[in-house]
Amino acid sequence: MRHVDFGEDINALQNKIQIALNDYVAGHYTTKEATSSVYYKDESFTIIVAGERTNLSNYWSGRFASKWVVSITSDSAFSIEGEIKVKQTVSSHGLNLILTAYVS
Repeated sequence: MRHVDFGEDINALQNKIQIALNDYVAGHYTTKEATSSVYYKDESFTIIVAGERTNLSNYWSGRFASKWVVSITSDSAFSIEGEIKVKQTVSSHGLNLILTAYVS
């Protein structure tokens, strides 16, 4: 893979992506439920969004983590690959039910 000229500093572009991601997370989750981060390495941006919600008084909890890799393939093209992991735990009458899903 060759180096791509983005027309601006990589750090500035990474910061713009992080700001947009922060706005997305703030619009969909409370700050106590989710967090996000953006990393740049090897001509790719890795975007992470993860969260957890717990309601112990009703005996359930859930968490998720998503990872998206945006790879620059040319001056005007890119590819996106992602995965989402979800785990839900429900307890009732002494039984624990744990549901785990993974999508790639």
